[in-house]
Amino acid sequence: MTAGILSVLLTGTTAAGTVSAVETGTSGPLNYMLYSDHVEIVSCDHNETVIEIPSEIEGLPVTVLAKNSFQYTEMLTEITIPDSVTTIGDFAFDTSGITSIVIPEGVTAIGECAFAGCDDLTSAVLPKSLVYMGDNAFASNPNLWNVALSEGIMELPNEVFRDCGSLTEILIPRSVKRIGDYAFAGDPLTTVYYGGNEYQWTEVEKGMNNPELSSANMVYDCSPETAPTLGNVNGDDDVDASDAASILIAAALIGSGNPSGLTAEQTENGDIDKDGSLSAADAAVVLEYASYTGSGGTMTLSQYLRGK
Repeated sequence: MTAGILSVLLTGTTAAGTVSAVETGTSGPLNYMLYSDHVEIVSCDHNETVIEIPSEIEGLPVTVLAKNSFQYTEMLTEITIPDSVTTIGDFAFDTSGITSIVIPEGVTAIGECAFAGCDDLTSAVLPKSLVYMGDNAFASNPNLWNVALSEGIMELPNEVFRDCGSLTEILIPRSVKRIGDYAFAGDPLTTVYYGGNEYQWTEVEKGMNNPELSSANMVYDCSPETAPTLGNVNGDDDVDASDAASILIAAALIGSGNPSGLTAEQTENGDIDKDGSLSAADAAVVLEYASYTGSGGTMTLSQYLRGK
C-alpha cells in the first residue's frame, strides 16, 4: 500500500483506491489540487521568475509538488519550498531555470529526474529526512558544483549526478549504504570526502561504471563541519584576508609561468568561481566574505554565495 501511494505521488498516475481531488484551484502563480487532507501543486505560471510556495492553501498543508509541476519553467530562477512538503514528483523541476535549491527537512521522496537538466543550477542541499530519491534526480546539470548531502541519506540512486560537469568534489555521509550505477558518470570528481572510515567505505555497495569514485582522492572520517571549507586555502579553518592573499600570490606565480605553490586541495578551495583557475576575482570574493564574517555573519562561504 505504501509503495503504491508513493508511486502515485511521484509519477502522477492514478491507481485503484486512490483518493480523488475534491477541487482544483489557483493561488497566485500556482495551480493546485485540493484533497480532503492536503494540497498538491500541479503547475505554475511559466512567466514567473521567483516563487514562494505557501505551506497552506485553504487551511490544508501543501505536501506534494506533483509530477512535471515546474517542468520547463525556464524563467524561474528562485523557488522556496516550505517545510510542509514531503514529496517532490518525477520531473518536477526538470529543465527549469532555478539557480540553487534547498530542500527542507520533512521531504522524504524526490522523484526521477526531479531536478535534471537545469543548466543554471549551481547548488543543492538535501535533507536528512530523505528516504527515496529516483534515478537521474540531479543529472545533466552542467554548473552544479556544490552538493550538500545530509547524514541520514541511505542511497544515491542510478545516474543521480551523471553529467554534472562542474562537480569536482562531494561529501558522502556515512549513512549512505548504496551508490547506484553511473551515479557520477561524466563528472570531473577529484576528491570524495566520506563520513566513515576506509573499511566502512569498502562496505558501501557501489554499482557498476563508477570509475570516478575509484580515481578520486578519498578523504575519510569527514563531516560537513570538518571537511575542507571553500575559501580555506591555508587550512586554519577560517576564511579570511590571509586566504585571499594566498590566492593572489598563487595567481601571480601562475601568471608568470611558475608553479602556484599550492596543493591540489588548496587550489580547489581557492577556486571560488570554479572556473578552473585562481584569480583576483576569487580573492575579491574571499575578502568580501571576510568583511561579512567580521561584521558578525555566521554563514559558511558556500551558504553566503547561495544567498547572493
